[in-house]
Amino acid sequence: MITGKLYDALKWVAMVVLPPLAAFILGAGVLMEWDGAAKVAGVITLFNTFLGAILQASSVKFKSYQKTDESFDGYVTPGERDPDTGIPGMAFTVSRHPDDFLNRNVIRLKVGTPPANPVFREPLPEADVTVAPEKHDGP
Repeated sequence: MITGKLYDALKWVAMVVLPPLAAFILGAGVLMEWDGAAKVAGVITLFNTFLGAILQASSVKFKSYQKTDESFDGYVTPGERDPDTGIPGMAFTVSRHPDDFLNRNVIRLKVGTPPANPVFREPLPEADVTVAPEKHDGP
């Protein structure tokens, strides 16, 4: 799978650089009566088509990965609503080692109940964490 930065760069080349380059070579070649212009523009267009197919395949693979439980760091499960505020309580289940998402400064949670056999990357360290809901005057 192609990384995000490389994907973005290649997509920019395929969408912004190569099509006008092929058109420029073809147009300039006609004006300057260069017999090889059509062949060069054709090769650029063929390469761009090939690049587009690779990018599309990578995009489809990435999108299908994004839908799997493996791409999430854990789950957030709504609980019973607070009788005073109507705000639901939430339970968080983390399925990766915290360093995996703390180093990225991002955590991806899937809303819903964790599967019976969730995907765990590695054992989580022992922790004594208690989260209590806060009372407040509105949403």
